[in-house]
Parts: sequence; structure tokens; C-alpha cells
Amino acid sequence: MRPRFGFPELGSVSLAELASAKARLGLGIERDLWFKARFPLSVYAQAACSAGHITEAERLLRQAAEALGNSHSRLPPDTAEQERR
Repeated sequence: MRPRFGFPELGSVSLAELASAKARLGLGIERDLWFKARFPLSVYAQAACSAGHITEAERLLRQAAEALGNSHSRLPPDTAEQERR
């Protein structure tokens, strides 16, 4: 299976496939030990589909959560929105 850049999707992948994947400069894929999910996986998937790539952009995550009817998140209030008012 080859990655389809620009078309994120949920699915399964074998650990052997992940271990053999190499990016530019021969870097492999590794777990982000500092990542803390603030939304359910469905919100991240919706935001990724909207952006065309995996994203942690606060605005996209909030929009995805609203579109899915998931207003419960662990995000602080949107300070960027408050500053614009």
C-alpha cells in the first residue's frame, strides 16, 4: 500500500509496513511521545480531510468538532478569536 498524500483516511496498517517506511533522509516513523489528544479521533479525521493532511491546527479542530456536534474538548478558549473582537 502506498500513501496517498493529500487524501487522509482512517484505516489499518501493518506494523511491519510502518517499520519499513522511510521518509527523506532515511528517517523512519516514530511515536510522538508528547502528543495528547484533545478530541476524539473522529474530530482529527474530519480536520485532516478538510485540510488535506494531518493537522493539529486549533481552528480546523474546532471547526471539525462543531461540524460533528462534538463541543466537548480539552482546548482552552480560542484566544485568537477573542483578540479579534
